[in-house]
Amino acid sequence: MKMQRDTLLGLVFFGGLALVGWATVSLTSISFERQTGIVVYFDNAQGLREGDPVFVLGTRSGSVQEVGLSAEKGRPPIRVVLQLTRKLPPLTANRRIEVRQANLLGGSQVDIDPGTGTPVKIEPPYQGQHKLSALEALGDADLIGMVDSIKQFFATLNDPNGAVGALLASREPFDDLAAALKSARNTMEQIEKGDGLLARIIRDKQVADDVSTGLRELREVIHKVNDGEGLAARIVNDAEMAADVSGALDDIHEMTASTRRGEGLLGRFVASAETAKKFDDTLASIQTVAGKLNDPNAGLLPALIGDPEMRTQGRNLIANLAETSDKINNGEGLLAKLINDPEMAEGLNRVINQVAGAIEDTREAAPVGTFFQVLATPF
Repeated sequence: MKMQRDTLLGLVFFGGLALVGWATVSLTSISFERQTGIVVYFDNAQGLREGDPVFVLGTRSGSVQEVGLSAEKGRPPIRVVLQLTRKLPPLTANRRIEVRQANLLGGSQVDIDPGTGTPVKIEPPYQGQHKLSALEALGDADLIGMVDSIKQFFATLNDPNGAVGALLASREPFDDLAAALKSARNTMEQIEKGDGLLARIIRDKQVADDVSTGLRELREVIHKVNDGEGLAARIVNDAEMAADVSGALDDIHEMTASTRRGEGLLGRFVASAETAKKFDDTLASIQTVAGKLNDPNAGLLPALIGDPEMRTQGRNLIANLAETSDKINNGEGLLAKLINDPEMAEGLNRVINQVAGAIEDTREAAPVGTFFQVLATPF
């Protein structure tokens, strides 16, 4: 029993020693790994102390071994020796080694960022920079200017001549806003009830499909215009066609202007009272003729139009003329033979020539007969 108790106490004792050793190694800068020391110069130590951590790309990779002042010419005044527990990655031209505040409660640390790109050969010691803490950055800022800006901002908000000030100082904008919200609510209620085109577009699938089809066709038209298809596309994309359309519009404008000035027939109609009166008289005459055409007793043409008996006689006359024309074309009768038979026409022509010759002979013999008649009168 005593043996077990001693064994338990021994385990607890040695376990405590192991825990203390682990805490000592973890919470201090004691390390059993092979360490590499590098020297970095800073303009400001930012409260950096021996034992503060060193981070490479956010990974703790060592601690600060020494912080002191440097008297070397051409170098920053703060000399810091860093002990790294791992090899430093190759540095590039945009490397960054800076001392900064560890957290808002205090403390400092060194951050190393090897940078990106092609590594460059840099011999130590290195040049670092310090980063201002949040309080220092705030102290360097123009607090008075910030306060004045904030004051001016709130003064602008309270100005009744401004948009926000008008909202704060007057009830009318709130009433307008309330009315707008009420109107929007009524619109939503109408949409829910299915009233109006928007509601139909939302609730009626057929109307929505029609609208979608219309938009698709409009998009196709726009694509055709952009692709140069059709007259509208030529007007939009073809400079020569656009110039022609512009010229046509100019011509229309000039024609309208000349019409207003009374030039040309149309201008005379528009600007000349005499021409307008003549046109009115002409219309009146046409109206009078149209009135007479409706009166069967006003002449032959109105009778043909308005008198049924006269229309019947006219149709009969036209029918007779058509029948006579058909007979002539078919060779029936003397007139048809005269028209259609060349021999008959030639014979008639000879008879007419003979009669004409006889009449001419009679006319020439008439003076001789008259002379003998005068001589025989006394006897």
